[in-house]
Amino acid sequence: GYQNTASGRSSWVPGGWQATTRGLLGARAYANGQRSARGDRQVIGQPVSRTTTDATTTTLTADASTVGAINVLVLPNNSSLTGLVSISARDSSGNCASWLLFCRVSRGANAASTAVDFQTTVASNLSGALSTATAVIAADTTQGALVISVTGVAATTIDWLADPSCLQLVR
Repeated sequence: GYQNTASGRSSWVPGGWQATTRGLLGARAYANGQRSARGDRQVIGQPVSRTTTDATTTTLTADASTVGAINVLVLPNNSSLTGLVSISARDSSGNCASWLLFCRVSRGANAASTAVDFQTTVASNLSGALSTATAVIAADTTQGALVISVTGVAATTIDWLADPSCLQLVR
């Protein structure tokens, strides 16, 4: 590629021109040029995961830790993300759950203005003990990020993995 910035640890830009991972952990970005600044029209994503053992709502992150400035899909000011989020869950007994969500998250002049504009479940399939598990897109107004919030099942160990793949516009 040309004039790309893979600035986050374990992030990558597979080619293209003028994309940036914005310092995000494990993120990927691809662009075919910029309007006025690097990454102002690009595709970006960041796989996130976590293990749950109860029915408490939990946010998935790139390092399976608490939410921070680099381990969730933080939007720059005056931007939006539109895309598909694939989510998969599997418990220790082999029960599975899957979701495909379509959403848009936008951020205005600061992190507090971040909001989920819409989300639609394109498809979902929940089996056995995971039939009550849930997954949704949420806005983190502290980090100014798109986050994936999941709720597991009481007394059940569940491994979660999600991959938001988004179109990002900044203006």
